[in-house]
Amino acid sequence: VRRALLGGAIELVRRDFSNVAAGHYRPPRDMVPNPVEAIRDLIRYYRDLPRARERRLAGASMEARALDVDGAYPDYFTQNFHFQTDGYLSKRSAELYDFQVEILFTGTADAMRRQALVPMADYINGQDVASPLELLDVGCGTGGFLAQIRHSWPNLTLAGLDMSPPYLERARARRQDVAGIDFIQANAE
Repeated sequence: VRRALLGGAIELVRRDFSNVAAGHYRPPRDMVPNPVEAIRDLIRYYRDLPRARERRLAGASMEARALDVDGAYPDYFTQNFHFQTDGYLSKRSAELYDFQVEILFTGTADAMRRQALVPMADYINGQDVASPLELLDVGCGTGGFLAQIRHSWPNLTLAGLDMSPPYLERARARRQDVAGIDFIQANAE
């Protein structure tokens, strides 16, 4: 299984580089992470790991429900997804999310997301430039995918919608990567 996972990861990285070489999207800005931020993320991750492990071993996935004091969210949203601390309902969770997802997907989460840019490029490049295109990312989380879209198509009108105020706050904090993107806190349903 490990060999198959590694082989798939290597193939995905090759496809990612091929897509950049073919001009489907620009090379990601964060291929080489900021070392200070990477160390900060690593420390956060390892500090939280024992709590996530305890939840996993206990089968506890509803702790985040206690954070929904106003009952503002649907039940499915108030879970500890992947046994993550606070589900999607805290600043701490938002700070951990991107790094945790990269670990979960063995360092390939962003490369997987970028595969969606290929059909987007085909569509965008086939459009009449006189008619403006708009894109809404439903469930945009911390805005990582929108940042990748903004990087490849700086003139595209973009918006991100998510239910989590802390995740949207984290998305807005990306500053230059999400300049000009409207973020909306709402339930997509």
